[in-house]
Amino acid sequence: MGAQTPCPLVVRSTGYANPLAGATVKPERIDQGVDYAGSGTLIAISDARVTYVATDNTGWPGAFIEYRLLKGPDAGCYVFYAEGVTPQPGLRAGQRVKASEAVATIVPQYPTGFEIGWGAGVDTQTYAAKIGKWTPDDDQRNVASGAGRNFSALIAALGGPPGKVEG
Repeated sequence: MGAQTPCPLVVRSTGYANPLAGATVKPERIDQGVDYAGSGTLIAISDARVTYVATDNTGWPGAFIEYRLLKGPDAGCYVFYAEGVTPQPGLRAGQRVKASEAVATIVPQYPTGFEIGWGAGVDTQTYAAKIGKWTPDDDQRNVASGAGRNFSALIAALGGPPGKVEG
């Protein structure tokens, strides 16, 4: 997802792993991404390169991890895991991860749960915010962004539980 080309946001399971396969989760709302509560491990959906890892000062209520897909129909796009997650020990920007490799551990009973979705490849920004389809007001009104709905559909295509549209 470079500055010139937007991500295609293709919803297909071909070659992708369900990022929730190592976790027990309860789906919550769709916003910029998909919110969940639960416990367990989050895995990479495809071979990827980690682009961002931080546990504080992220602008989110918790950690922010992002990786860029290297394979599959959405190669070049970014995926983020945020809020109630802890990066796998030693995970760092620039590192390559393989499909189904553990990327983060869910923090059980984290007050805001955790969120996964399409990233922007720019610090801790989401794809929905980057393309101008997300505002703080949308958050207050529980608006489900198009990018969030798309990622929810991808999770469902991969065998995971989709999020809930609340607004």
